[in-house]
Amino acid sequence: MTLENGAVLADRYRIVERIGSGGMGEVFRGYDHGLERDVAIKVLAQHSDEVNRRFLAEAQAMARLNHPNIVAVYDVGMDGSASYIIMEYVRGSTIREIDRHAMTIAQATDLVLQVVAALKFAHEHDVVHRDIKPGNVIVGEDGVVKVTDFGLARRMSDVGNLSQSGEIVGTVAYLPPERFMGKTGDRSSDLYSVGVLLYELVAGTLPFAEASEDLVSTMIAHVNEVPRSPRLLNPAIPAELDRIIARLLESEPQRRFPDAAALIAALHAARERGGAGWSSQLPPAAALSQTVSRSAYAQALALMERGITAGRNGDGEAATSSYRAAIDALTKNRQR
Repeated sequence: MTLENGAVLADRYRIVERIGSGGMGEVFRGYDHGLERDVAIKVLAQHSDEVNRRFLAEAQAMARLNHPNIVAVYDVGMDGSASYIIMEYVRGSTIREIDRHAMTIAQATDLVLQVVAALKFAHEHDVVHRDIKPGNVIVGEDGVVKVTDFGLARRMSDVGNLSQSGEIVGTVAYLPPERFMGKTGDRSSDLYSVGVLLYELVAGTLPFAEASEDLVSTMIAHVNEVPRSPRLLNPAIPAELDRIIARLLESEPQRRFPDAAALIAALHAARERGGAGWSSQLPPAAALSQTVSRSAYAQALALMERGITAGRNGDGEAATSSYRAAIDALTKNRQR
């Protein structure tokens, strides 16, 4: 739902300004009159009573994740039809918005290490993020990384919101292959997403750059293709970091790092050994464009959902047929 600046929730939290939005709802900078501090307020878009209940239950679970690299949750509740979460307000920018010209590969890796530290803590408390992407990683003005939106993505379909195609593309680009095969995702899935995030930071583009404009083709690429070595795009990337990224992006979960602790150890060891490349500046980020109409995306997404459902039900033939129909829909759109 949309709230006007100045609106007050629960006679306590005042809306100051809208600062973001996504498939789950809108995020505002707000002010807590009870404790006299700035807060972030996430308000769920209007959904069913069941979705509202799950939203609040997940927020309560998030509140138990007390870690310096996880956005703190202060309160949850409902005001009329508005379900809201009151969170720590972080002054900074998302990791996608950082000044790449002022950052080295070593510094970018150190930011990712903070992301992995947050995941390690969450995994130890049986929470899987399921939606690691640049928009959910905030770099504070003090350089401290904060991961947000823990536990919320699992409650929503990754391909179900046809009106937010840009948001869907952003999410799909970071999801592991097993998510497209009907599995819910686990700790290893989060590490794959970290691999995509790290790849994009040091190479300047996504692992499947040619397909990044095409939602369904991106899904297929994650499942069937081996990503290019990031060193082919940026030769300054240290060889050891290149190998770590390749392992994170293995299509088979068991071939990735066994857990976040192992990844942290590998990244620390690579940083400590040093060598050429670590002090190199990050390359410019590649610009992505959208060349397929929204209606074509909607049709393709509906077919992908049908395929995923068929896969979950064990009907491989129907799943494959739906995937092919989705690709055909996008191909025909491009040929017009």
